[in-house]
Amino acid sequence: MRSEYGRALRLSIERGLKRSPFGWQAQKTQSPYVLPGERVFSKLGTDRLIWCALVVHERFEKFTFEVGWSLHGRFPELRIRPSLQSPVEAHHLPEYMVRLGQLIDGADRWWEVEAFAGASTLQDLIKSTQAISPEVARAKVEPVAASALAALEAHAVPFLEAVCKVQR
Repeated sequence: MRSEYGRALRLSIERGLKRSPFGWQAQKTQSPYVLPGERVFSKLGTDRLIWCALVVHERFEKFTFEVGWSLHGRFPELRIRPSLQSPVEAHHLPEYMVRLGQLIDGADRWWEVEAFAGASTLQDLIKSTQAISPEVARAKVEPVAASALAALEAHAVPFLEAVCKVQR
């Protein structure tokens, strides 16, 4: 993702999750399982630490969320992320992460800030490398971030509350 969009996205998501009634808290972690550019948020459940990761695509202008938990009080240390198990099978696992789209409709869903348009001319290539103002980036990012946050509240939070026995 372009750095201008990435900055606007991280700010918008951090503000949105801070306002969430679920009680997400931004976390700084040195875990090697958190990839560069990702932001992670957590909440303490009754018996586990609940996680939400903002996953930003490295090449395209899109992002998604992964949510899950760890019984070990850390960011989930999974060899493969998201987990291969379906959400229905996951309740007994000590660590688990699932993409938000899997909870919505079983698809690998990404929220797109700007559709990919390959450069077919030199002018297209030059345009794609020009800086985007913070105002333009914010205007493009905020409606998409709001849609993703609404999906997180509608689908991930009920799943996490049910599996992790969380109370708001």
